[in-house]
Amino acid sequence: YSVTDTAGTPILDAEVLVHRVKTSDQGPRRARLAGPGFYVVEGLLEGNYTASVTAPGYGQGYLGNHRVPALGRDAWSIRLSSAGRLQGRCVHRGEAVEDFVILCLSSVNQDRPQIARWSISESKDGSFILEDAPVGDVLVTATARGLGQSEVKRVHIPWGGAGEQVEFEFHDTLVGRGRVVDGTDGEPVPDAQVQLFAGNNDLPVEAIGAPQRVNPDGTFELSGFS
Repeated sequence: YSVTDTAGTPILDAEVLVHRVKTSDQGPRRARLAGPGFYVVEGLLEGNYTASVTAPGYGQGYLGNHRVPALGRDAWSIRLSSAGRLQGRCVHRGEAVEDFVILCLSSVNQDRPQIARWSISESKDGSFILEDAPVGDVLVTATARGLGQSEVKRVHIPWGGAGEQVEFEFHDTLVGRGRVVDGTDGEPVPDAQVQLFAGNNDLPVEAIGAPQRVNPDGTFELSGFS
Protein backbone atom coordinates (compact mmCIF):
# COMPACT_ATOMS: atom_id res chain seq x y z
CA TYR A 1 0.00 0.00 0.00
CA SER A 2 1.27 3.45 -0.94
CA VAL A 3 0.15 6.10 1.56
CA THR A 4 0.63 9.78 0.66
CA ASP A 5 -0.98 13.13 1.30
CA THR A 6 -2.95 14.95 -1.41
CA ALA A 7 0.27 16.47 -2.78
CA GLY A 8 1.82 13.03 -3.20
CA THR A 9 4.22 13.33 -0.24
CA PRO A 10 4.82 9.96 1.45
CA ILE A 11 3.42 9.55 4.98
CA LEU A 12 5.85 7.67 7.19
CA ASP A 13 3.88 7.27 10.43
CA ALA A 14 0.59 5.82 9.17
CA GLU A 15 -1.14 2.79 10.64
CA VAL A 16 -2.54 0.51 7.93
CA LEU A 17 -4.91 -2.24 9.03
CA VAL A 18 -6.06 -4.78 6.46
CA HIS A 19 -9.31 -6.68 7.02
CA ARG A 20 -10.51 -9.72 5.12
CA VAL A 21 -14.12 -9.35 3.89
CA LYS A 22 -16.93 -11.64 5.12
CA THR A 23 -14.84 -14.09 7.09
CA SER A 24 -13.60 -14.53 10.64
CA ASP A 25 -10.76 -16.96 9.97
CA GLN A 26 -8.20 -14.19 9.62
CA GLY A 27 -8.28 -11.11 11.83
CA PRO A 28 -7.03 -7.60 10.95
CA ARG A 29 -3.40 -7.48 9.85
CA ARG A 30 -1.12 -4.50 10.48
CA ALA A 31 1.12 -3.46 7.60
CA ARG A 32 4.80 -2.70 8.18
CA LEU A 33 6.67 0.28 6.75
CA ALA A 34 8.90 -1.00 3.94
CA GLY A 35 9.97 2.31 2.40
CA PRO A 36 8.95 5.98 2.24
CA GLY A 37 5.17 5.78 2.30
CA PHE A 38 5.10 2.09 1.33
CA TYR A 39 3.43 -0.40 3.66
CA VAL A 40 3.54 -4.15 3.17
CA VAL A 41 1.35 -6.97 4.48
CA GLU A 42 2.67 -10.47 3.92
CA GLY A 43 0.99 -13.84 4.18
CA LEU A 44 -2.51 -12.77 3.16
CA LEU A 45 -4.81 -15.49 1.92
CA GLU A 46 -6.44 -15.11 -1.48
CA GLY A 47 -9.66 -13.15 -1.17
CA ASN A 48 -11.29 -9.74 -0.87
CA TYR A 49 -9.99 -7.20 1.62
CA THR A 50 -10.52 -3.66 2.89
CA ALA A 51 -7.88 -1.37 4.40
CA SER A 52 -8.24 1.41 6.97
CA VAL A 53 -5.51 4.03 7.36
CA THR A 54 -4.87 6.58 10.11
CA ALA A 55 -2.02 9.03 10.62
CA PRO A 56 -1.50 11.95 13.05
CA GLY A 57 -2.85 15.18 11.60
CA TYR A 58 -4.72 13.50 8.74
CA GLY A 59 -8.28 12.44 8.13
CA GLN A 60 -9.04 8.75 8.21
CA GLY A 61 -8.56 6.85 4.96
CA TYR A 62 -10.34 3.73 3.78
CA LEU A 63 -9.79 1.53 0.76
CA GLY A 64 -12.87 -0.48 -0.12
CA ASN A 65 -13.22 -4.00 -1.42
CA HIS A 66 -10.08 -5.05 -3.34
CA ARG A 67 -8.93 -8.53 -4.25
CA VAL A 68 -5.64 -10.14 -3.26
CA PRO A 69 -4.64 -12.77 -5.85
CA ALA A 70 -3.48 -16.27 -5.01
CA LEU A 71 -0.05 -15.70 -6.54
CA GLY A 72 2.07 -12.64 -7.08
CA ARG A 73 1.81 -9.19 -5.57
CA ASP A 74 -0.57 -6.30 -5.94
CA ALA A 75 -0.33 -2.65 -4.90
CA TRP A 76 -2.88 0.03 -4.08
CA SER A 77 -2.61 3.76 -3.43
CA ILE A 78 -4.32 5.65 -0.60
CA ARG A 79 -4.21 9.43 -0.21
CA LEU A 80 -4.98 11.17 3.08
CA SER A 81 -6.16 14.75 3.40
CA SER A 82 -5.59 17.02 6.37
CA ALA A 83 -7.88 16.39 9.32
CA GLY A 84 -11.01 18.44 9.86
CA ARG A 85 -13.97 18.30 12.23
CA LEU A 86 -17.39 16.90 11.41
CA GLN A 87 -20.16 17.11 13.95
CA GLY A 88 -23.86 16.34 13.94
CA ARG A 89 -26.69 14.25 15.30
CA CYS A 90 -28.60 11.09 14.34
CA VAL A 91 -32.32 10.72 15.04
CA HIS A 92 -35.24 8.44 14.19
CA ARG A 93 -38.77 9.87 14.40
CA GLY A 94 -37.33 12.75 16.41
CA GLU A 95 -35.68 10.47 19.00
CA ALA A 96 -31.93 10.13 19.45
CA VAL A 97 -30.19 7.07 17.97
CA GLU A 98 -27.46 5.81 20.31
CA ASP A 99 -25.50 3.40 18.10
CA PHE A 100 -24.70 4.20 14.47
CA VAL A 101 -21.99 4.34 11.81
CA ILE A 102 -20.95 7.48 9.94
CA LEU A 103 -19.70 7.03 6.36
CA CYS A 104 -17.79 9.82 4.64
CA LEU A 105 -16.89 9.63 0.95
CA SER A 106 -13.89 11.73 -0.03
CA SER A 107 -12.53 12.22 -3.54
CA VAL A 108 -8.97 13.06 -2.46
CA ASN A 109 -7.92 9.88 -4.27
CA GLN A 110 -9.15 10.83 -7.72
CA ASP A 111 -8.89 7.39 -9.32
CA ARG A 112 -10.49 5.56 -6.39
CA PRO A 113 -12.74 7.56 -4.03
CA GLN A 114 -12.24 6.56 -0.41
CA ILE A 115 -14.71 6.00 2.41
CA ALA A 116 -13.90 6.84 6.02
CA ARG A 117 -15.97 5.08 8.71
CA TRP A 118 -16.64 5.77 12.34
CA SER A 119 -18.65 3.54 14.69
CA ILE A 120 -20.41 5.52 17.41
CA SER A 121 -21.73 3.71 20.49
CA GLU A 122 -23.86 4.87 23.42
CA SER A 123 -24.41 8.41 22.21
CA LYS A 124 -27.23 9.30 24.59
CA ASP A 125 -28.43 12.32 22.61
CA GLY A 126 -27.48 10.96 19.17
CA SER A 127 -24.71 13.51 18.70
CA PHE A 128 -21.22 12.92 17.38
CA ILE A 129 -17.98 14.88 16.89
CA LEU A 130 -15.32 13.48 14.55
CA GLU A 131 -11.92 15.12 14.80
CA ASP A 132 -10.26 13.18 11.96
CA ALA A 133 -12.64 13.77 9.07
CA PRO A 134 -11.16 14.52 5.62
CA VAL A 135 -11.26 18.18 4.66
CA GLY A 136 -12.95 19.53 1.57
CA ASP A 137 -16.26 18.75 -0.11
CA VAL A 138 -17.39 15.28 0.98
CA LEU A 139 -20.50 13.11 0.93
CA VAL A 140 -21.72 11.90 4.31
CA THR A 141 -24.39 9.41 5.35
CA ALA A 142 -25.20 7.26 8.38
CA THR A 143 -26.38 3.71 9.02
CA ALA A 144 -27.82 1.99 12.09
CA ARG A 145 -28.80 -1.60 12.74
CA GLY A 146 -32.52 -2.17 12.16
CA LEU A 147 -33.05 1.21 10.51
CA GLY A 148 -32.89 2.40 6.94
CA GLN A 149 -29.83 4.32 5.75
CA SER A 150 -30.11 8.07 6.14
CA GLU A 151 -30.04 10.46 3.22
CA VAL A 152 -26.68 11.35 1.67
CA LYS A 153 -25.54 14.90 2.37
CA ARG A 154 -22.86 16.94 0.65
CA VAL A 155 -20.93 19.01 3.20
CA HIS A 156 -17.77 21.11 3.25
CA ILE A 157 -15.30 20.34 6.03
CA PRO A 158 -12.78 23.17 6.51
CA TRP A 159 -9.25 22.66 7.76
CA GLY A 160 -8.93 23.48 11.45
CA GLY A 161 -12.56 24.61 11.77
CA ALA A 162 -15.79 23.22 13.16
CA GLY A 163 -17.60 23.21 9.84
CA GLU A 164 -21.35 22.89 9.55
CA GLN A 165 -23.64 20.86 11.79
CA VAL A 166 -25.31 17.93 10.03
CA GLU A 167 -28.38 16.01 11.15
CA PHE A 168 -29.30 12.58 9.85
CA GLU A 169 -32.85 11.22 9.99
CA PHE A 170 -33.12 7.45 9.85
CA HIS A 171 -36.11 5.91 8.11
CA ASP A 172 -38.05 2.76 8.91
CA THR A 173 -36.86 -0.24 6.95
CA LEU A 174 -38.89 -2.28 4.50
CA VAL A 175 -38.90 -6.06 4.14
CA GLY A 176 -38.26 -7.72 0.80
CA ARG A 177 -39.50 -11.22 0.04
CA GLY A 178 -38.69 -13.42 -2.93
CA ARG A 179 -37.90 -16.89 -4.21
CA VAL A 180 -34.88 -18.32 -6.02
CA VAL A 181 -35.71 -20.90 -8.70
CA ASP A 182 -33.89 -22.73 -11.47
CA GLY A 183 -34.30 -20.85 -14.73
CA THR A 184 -34.83 -24.02 -16.72
CA ASP A 185 -37.43 -25.95 -14.73
CA GLY A 186 -38.74 -23.45 -12.16
CA GLU A 187 -37.73 -25.65 -9.24
CA PRO A 188 -36.41 -24.02 -6.03
CA VAL A 189 -32.64 -23.73 -5.50
CA PRO A 190 -32.29 -24.73 -1.83
CA ASP A 191 -28.56 -23.99 -1.50
CA ALA A 192 -28.72 -20.45 -2.90
CA GLN A 193 -27.70 -17.40 -0.88
CA VAL A 194 -29.00 -13.85 -1.20
CA GLN A 195 -27.25 -10.63 -0.21
CA LEU A 196 -28.63 -7.11 0.24
CA PHE A 197 -26.55 -4.20 -1.02
CA ALA A 198 -26.98 -0.45 -0.60
CA GLY A 199 -25.76 2.19 -3.01
CA ASN A 200 -26.77 5.08 -5.22
CA ASN A 201 -25.29 7.47 -7.76
CA ASP A 202 -23.22 9.21 -5.06
CA LEU A 203 -21.99 6.37 -2.85
CA PRO A 204 -20.47 3.07 -3.97
CA VAL A 205 -22.27 -0.20 -3.38
CA GLU A 206 -21.85 -1.61 0.14
CA ALA A 207 -23.05 -4.96 1.49
CA ILE A 208 -25.66 -4.85 4.27
CA GLY A 209 -25.35 -7.68 6.74
CA ALA A 210 -24.20 -11.19 5.91
CA PRO A 211 -25.36 -13.41 3.03
CA GLN A 212 -28.51 -15.34 3.90
CA ARG A 213 -29.29 -18.89 2.79
CA VAL A 214 -32.74 -19.33 1.27
CA ASN A 215 -35.36 -21.70 2.68
CA PRO A 216 -35.70 -25.26 1.29
CA ASP A 217 -38.50 -24.07 -0.98
CA GLY A 218 -36.27 -21.28 -2.35
CA THR A 219 -38.05 -18.45 -0.53
CA PHE A 220 -36.28 -15.72 1.42
CA GLU A 221 -37.02 -12.60 3.42
CA LEU A 222 -34.57 -9.68 3.72
CA SER A 223 -34.90 -6.65 5.97
CA GLY A 224 -32.95 -3.44 5.69
CA PHE A 225 -34.52 -1.87 2.58
CA SER A 226 -35.01 1.88 2.83
